[in-house]
Amino acid sequence: HWKYGERKPNVAFDLGTSVHPLVLEPHLANTVRCGPETRRGKEWKEAYEAAEAEGAVLLTEGDYRLAVDMAQAVRANPAAAQLLGGNLTTEPSIFARDSIYDLDLRCRPDGWRKDISAVIDLKTTVDASPEGFGKQIANLGYHIQEAFYRRCMELDGHEVDRFIFIAVEKEPPFATGVYELDWRSLDEGKAAVQYGLEMISKAQKAGD
Repeated sequence: HWKYGERKPNVAFDLGTSVHPLVLEPHLANTVRCGPETRRGKEWKEAYEAAEAEGAVLLTEGDYRLAVDMAQAVRANPAAAQLLGGNLTTEPSIFARDSIYDLDLRCRPDGWRKDISAVIDLKTTVDASPEGFGKQIANLGYHIQEAFYRRCMELDGHEVDRFIFIAVEKEPPFATGVYELDWRSLDEGKAAVQYGLEMISKAQKAGD
């Protein structure tokens, strides 16, 4: 499946992808396009092909309004707005060599505040409450993501004091939460990363 390469349109994925530039890079708002009300018919097909050719994401009119409202909700949250200000670098590519497992690593954080040594990760969610988003963290392995990003960036010589998740709900009133994981969760994430890297390293050496 990974080698096949062709990606089928995924409504939820496209919506989440679109919120990122609207929040993190407002100057790239034109990479998110507002299309017709439905994904059917000639009008949608032509608009989709034009957007794809220019590297943009096309959303239905309803989803476009939804993405814009979600982005505005994040920017209206005082804690999130403060984090998104300052010296924010968006989607930097980090490459590192892990000598322990003899592997090349890479990561691409959503946002990086070098001035406060913080990584910022934007997530769309059904429930941005501490309980609801906590379950999503466990189910989707965000604690593993954090541990891996920390490892990759620190191996490349970058200090990471804080790793901050900004969670925004997909439905009105687009509640937004700002979270940091405790060390217990991060320890579990580190263990999972070490296990994964060990398995990858063994598989590569064995040719599996």
